[in-house]
Amino acid sequence: MQLVWKANYSVTLLFIVLLRVPLPPPVKSILNAAVLINPKIWCSKFVVPAISGTLATHAISGATTYVKSDEENPSQAKVGDDYSFGFYTYGHFAASYKVEGIPEGLSFNGSALGPLISGTPTNAGSYSIEITGYRYPGTDGIYKTPTYTLDLEIQPADTPWSDVNTQSLDSGWWRSDWFGVFYGRNNGWFYHQLHGWLFLSGDDEDGFWLYDENEGWLFTGRNLHPLFFRWRSNTWIYDMSTYNQRRFWDYQSKSILNLTRN
Repeated sequence: MQLVWKANYSVTLLFIVLLRVPLPPPVKSILNAAVLINPKIWCSKFVVPAISGTLATHAISGATTYVKSDEENPSQAKVGDDYSFGFYTYGHFAASYKVEGIPEGLSFNGSALGPLISGTPTNAGSYSIEITGYRYPGTDGIYKTPTYTLDLEIQPADTPWSDVNTQSLDSGWWRSDWFGVFYGRNNGWFYHQLHGWLFLSGDDEDGFWLYDENEGWLFTGRNLHPLFFRWRSNTWIYDMSTYNQRRFWDYQSKSILNLTRN
């Protein structure tokens, strides 16, 4: 029995030493594959003989496997902007990862070779994403890394509506003190209660562009509204719209424009 234990221990120790010395890539690949076969190589602690000849528990230097990243943590993102965070295991290869606490709009690609959290966040807030590496596929078994926590702070998007003049009506609807009621407040398409679908380009309440499918590009702002500058005719129009009728006064033609809601 003692001879068998010594033989198993010797093989394990040999693998550990070989994994820590420079070797040709083909040899390294074979050794990494062997890691999945021998659980002792993947674990962080082993029973080894002490100098006095007695047995002692000792952490093999550099043998601990844990999740790490070359990117900043805590990390920051912004609603509506692309975000990604890559990570890996230091020590030995993890065949699978469990990632929990991912905010809406982001996802884990499920890869063990290039694990990545990415996407476009939709909600501002503070999030703690927990990442654990596993020796086997399927995020199962007792051989796993300590849990790595990614602290992610998602900032609100830069829009004209991110100030005290805009109040949330819940369920994605907002009310601006000067622009009215609308659904969705980020750059891109949003729905205005009186005008219908408009495309927003800009992040300053004092002046931004809107694309209107009927009128083209329009420019307005907090100190201009209800005036809009219409790019295609190089003139100003005045918003006279009500819930039942969308219309503008055209200063160039000196007439009322009756429009349908986009």
